[in-house]
Amino acid sequence: WDSFGLNKDEQELSFYICAKLGNQAPLVQIFKNSEAYLRVEQNLPAMVDEYLGLHEEHTSPLIWRAQINDIYKRALEKVRNRVLNL
Repeated sequence: WDSFGLNKDEQELSFYICAKLGNQAPLVQIFKNSEAYLRVEQNLPAMVDEYLGLHEEHTSPLIWRAQINDIYKRALEKVRNRVLNL
């Protein structure tokens, strides 16, 4: 995972999700035995809010933005619930 500290929390959350879903890759197994795994486990709700939420964007045409955001919100809610229930 991130050795430079950039995007560390986001990458740790990704590794945590992989581990909880049963990924057996060697690096995921190392991660499972690290302090980072425990840190994610302790901060999971906050990390899910931070990294699996809808963020401000300005690239969608304004007339479609609300509809697009509604689609994303519904999809993200399913993902968030699944991650929180792993």
